[in-house]
Amino acid sequence: KIDLIISSPYLRAKQTAEAIAKVTGAELILEDEFREREYGDAEGMLLEDVKINFPNFYEYDDKSANHENYKEMEERMWNSFSKHYATHKDKNVVIVGHGGAFRSLLRKIKNVEPSEIRTKIKALPNAQPIPLEILDPCPKCKSHFFVQDEDTLDTWFSSGLWTFSTLGWPDMNAPDLKNFH
Repeated sequence: KIDLIISSPYLRAKQTAEAIAKVTGAELILEDEFREREYGDAEGMLLEDVKINFPNFYEYDDKSANHENYKEMEERMWNSFSKHYATHKDKNVVIVGHGGAFRSLLRKIKNVEPSEIRTKIKALPNAQPIPLEILDPCPKCKSHFFVQDEDTLDTWFSSGLWTFSTLGWPDMNAPDLKNFH
């Protein structure tokens, strides 16, 4: 059950959000603050040219191309995200946006150092949902937002592995596995 969809106004995100709204009947809000990063003087350049002309362009707080850096984009996204949380925390919300922008938002939620974003937070694939649990605030960091670590097996799943590991897996034709699983 989706109550609300909040989307970047950029065409590809907006069209995705409209398709979800059509199927679910959920209200749609276009949120300018969920847009991609503004590239300044690097706008329209090929990646190779950006790297040559602005070698530090992809650093967290670089301003070499008169652009919005990752730090500024993250602050913009976080402020908007927090505003929507305060207003809609009682709803089941889908947010539609752009991988780089939401990767920065996940960096903040997971409290990952900016220098570690590329190693600790994987690139976000298109059309891949990322569930966030909103719980009571953490006593240490005061955050309400939590993402399950994808390297941790939860109890239900890991207990399901027990039968495979004891009945002959990976041989899917093992007699015990065929008989008892």
